[in-house]
Amino acid sequence: MVKKMSIKPDVNDILAKTITEADFRNKFKNIIGFIYSHLFNLELGPAEKNLNNISENSIYQFSSADVTQANNFPNVSNVMTAYVTTLKNATSLVTYQSITVITHSSGIKEFKRHAVSGSWGSWDELSKDFIISTMTANKLAYPAPSPAEKNLNNISESSTYQFSSADATQANNFPVVSNVMTAYVTTLKIGTSLVTYQSVTVITHSSGIKEFKRRSVSGTWSLWEETSANALTSNPFVNPVYDPTEKNLNNISVNSVYQYPSTYATVENNFPVVGERTYVETFKLPDSAFITQRATVIIFGAEPRLFIRSGAQGSFWPWTEVLTASPTKNLGFDDAAWYKYTRADSQPIYQDKLPKFRRSNLLKDKDVCVVMTGTSLTASTSQHCTLLPDAHLRPPNMHAAAFGSYIWDTLKWEGQQYRRYDASYFTEVGTFETKSKDNLWDDPTRDGLTRISADANASVGFVIPIDAWQFNFIYRTESTGCTASVSVAEGNGKVQVYDETTASWVEANGYQFSMLETTPVTRTVVIPNLITEAPENYTLASKANTTYQKRLKMRCRSSDGAFDSRASAKNVTIANASSNGRLLYWGVEWSPREYMMTFINSSRGSHATDARKTSGLPRYQDNEVWGFKPDLILAELAIHNDGASGAGALPVGTWQQLAKQYVTDTNYELSLYSRAAHFNLEPEYSFFVGSITWNFGGINEDGTLKFSTQTASVLGDARSMSALDKYQEAINYLRSQNIVCLDTAEHWVEACKAVFGDLKSATVASGKTGATFTDEGSHWNNNGAKVMAKAVIPLIK
Repeated sequence: MVKKMSIKPDVNDILAKTITEADFRNKFKNIIGFIYSHLFNLELGPAEKNLNNISENSIYQFSSADVTQANNFPNVSNVMTAYVTTLKNATSLVTYQSITVITHSSGIKEFKRHAVSGSWGSWDELSKDFIISTMTANKLAYPAPSPAEKNLNNISESSTYQFSSADATQANNFPVVSNVMTAYVTTLKIGTSLVTYQSVTVITHSSGIKEFKRRSVSGTWSLWEETSANALTSNPFVNPVYDPTEKNLNNISVNSVYQYPSTYATVENNFPVVGERTYVETFKLPDSAFITQRATVIIFGAEPRLFIRSGAQGSFWPWTEVLTASPTKNLGFDDAAWYKYTRADSQPIYQDKLPKFRRSNLLKDKDVCVVMTGTSLTASTSQHCTLLPDAHLRPPNMHAAAFGSYIWDTLKWEGQQYRRYDASYFTEVGTFETKSKDNLWDDPTRDGLTRISADANASVGFVIPIDAWQFNFIYRTESTGCTASVSVAEGNGKVQVYDETTASWVEANGYQFSMLETTPVTRTVVIPNLITEAPENYTLASKANTTYQKRLKMRCRSSDGAFDSRASAKNVTIANASSNGRLLYWGVEWSPREYMMTFINSSRGSHATDARKTSGLPRYQDNEVWGFKPDLILAELAIHNDGASGAGALPVGTWQQLAKQYVTDTNYELSLYSRAAHFNLEPEYSFFVGSITWNFGGINEDGTLKFSTQTASVLGDARSMSALDKYQEAINYLRSQNIVCLDTAEHWVEACKAVFGDLKSATVASGKTGATFTDEGSHWNNNGAKVMAKAVIPLIK
């Protein structure tokens, strides 16, 4: 099965309806040259004839006399003309070329090659079967010769046709041209639009190539206009602009091709991949609000990744990555197994466990907070999965088709509403910017989108809607956070705010709270030796320097009903009240109920369970876990980054000891049990484990699990273990302590084998929307997130 690109319906008439990433890599330069050659005039017979000497971004048309092996063209007979597309990133050592050769006797031939530091590879010809199978269904990219309809006025569907000289007549409404050899006609019409565009490329015997354009409105055609010979120099699709002024892709609304350095490829600038060099093509028809964008991400040492999206200026659908390959054809893909491991309904499990959570989740008689910790496997959102269309209407860190979003969609209570900063719900005063990471924050791997203003008079206003009972302002704290004030335009007696210091509800109008995060303080912590449990001293802190998605809780009705303002809307403003520091916020949430379900994703990329390391999760838990006063810890047991996912050799007992220290060891002050007691909290606990993927060294070349001998220790003799064995040792320990721990690693291995046949085929890189289970060989993509979420969801149903 070949996955179709997710494009709004009208655009399906403009772009290829079915094309894979591998095909697209071979074709995309040809497609650009072929389609846009009919929309813009190309340069015929450039001064430089030798293709080895062309290194700038360009599309040239060469005559048959120039198409020779001496000029480093591929060897083709009976050439009529040739299109050559050259593509090179400004600072890259790699240059790409493709050729579309139009012949007298053997149709169209396609070739591609690339050079590294000026050393060209050989030409590769795309097979005729490939061209036919991938392109004939696309009426724009593959011309249909001698169509039944000869009169151009009667062609109203998006298409490209090739006409003989006998058909290219005034009677058939062609432009007047002498000595015609053949003519290509491109017609472009979007959906139900009244406007139709046509362009003609006429190849002549005596006067080269001529280009004409016209359009019709409601069937009335304008006159043909010939395109000037120098149109190439002003064609943005032929001359990409390097490092343009506009960095935010949502703000580009003109036909263009821009090349961006990696520094500008950020979430805030709406790039599909962060931190990589990117070509961005924008295409917009005249008089239309509709925009299509295509991004080619150039990754050093890897194949380019291709993305497409559509929308209007400032409002786009999420980027969709073009798929790697047909899983049915190339990967031994099992559709029935795929359905079983990703979509088929599962019965609830462990119904006798987590009784407090189950009661409150069912009755909704109190606020319930679920906190998840873990590694980048569970922290990741748009880094490795696609953005969701309603991202601005979902809670923080639930904006992509990632693992956490599937968990949230199971936990959420009906009626809860969310508005992110970009949901057209807020009135800002001052200069604001959006960041997902900042030098002041020690959570750089989290996609912690935050609106920030350093202006002394900064404020953000919003409306509490009618019927909202609980309403919460969601913000961030940091080392430069300001003191903020709350004002209610309707005055006192309309809104109350929960004061955490006094643990009581107070008047909201005039209330002040702090966005300042206290500085982490280091202290001496005794950590037992992992194997011998002998005490060892370490100097560290146990809190982060920023807290993402804190809630300022508000309500519009008291529990006893003595105060109730739900019948009217309220206008609320949060303002900088300290004349210094930064105002930081995400947005708001509300519910018609008195109570709400909250799911906090506190996972951290590249972090693990062991606090001996600077990347140990216990070093950040006081505010990122316990500051939210969780009712349920639903966490990835983060031994994945302690080495459980690979084939390394460690002392026997390592994995049960890591689980013990991280969770249950009350003689160790940083265990979850100990910190919960320190904060007088009694949450319920449940865990799951990570995955085994190609990049982490736990899989053999043949796709089987790799084994290694673990060294003998006081806890046991040497023994051979796989990554799955390591996970299961930790799982067994937690279960022995009557703690729920799901064997999601076993579920993962079963899914890989059932769907793809082996672990390697299932976990190699395929992009965010690829057929395999990982984006880049390590982290779960859309598919991998579904597989893992399906193993956890039955616990919380």
